[in-house]
Amino acid sequence: MFYLIAAEAVAKIVFGFAGQGQSRKYVRRFFQDICSEQHRARLGRAFCASSEGYLDVLEVVDLLYKVRCDVVHEGQYFNFMLPDRAGMEGLLIGQDEGQEDDTLEARITARELRQIVLEGCLLGAARILPLNSPVRTLIC
Repeated sequence: MFYLIAAEAVAKIVFGFAGQGQSRKYVRRFFQDICSEQHRARLGRAFCASSEGYLDVLEVVDLLYKVRCDVVHEGQYFNFMLPDRAGMEGLLIGQDEGQEDDTLEARITARELRQIVLEGCLLGAARILPLNSPVRTLIC
């Protein structure tokens, strides 16, 4: 939940959004427009549905956004877990009512997801710093 809140906030700052709402749009923009191609490639191997293969990046972002909404709006803290380390079984999300029961396996650790968001936040910060800023040089 907190990773997605950070992603949204950074995207809104980078793209100069001053209004309210549009959370999903800016979470998507964070991962699509701010994060690196390497980050997107990793997210494209993050979740595997047993019947359909890997989710694409936009499906992953929408899944993570849905989890954020479930936690924030519904208080559902128990339907989603990422493994703590590589090689552990990841899990699995409770399905929405009316959906087929399809297992969704997490193939990304919580640490990897955190790293993607943190690096994306730094890339976002670099975009808004002056070109000659020593901090920008350090980030890039």
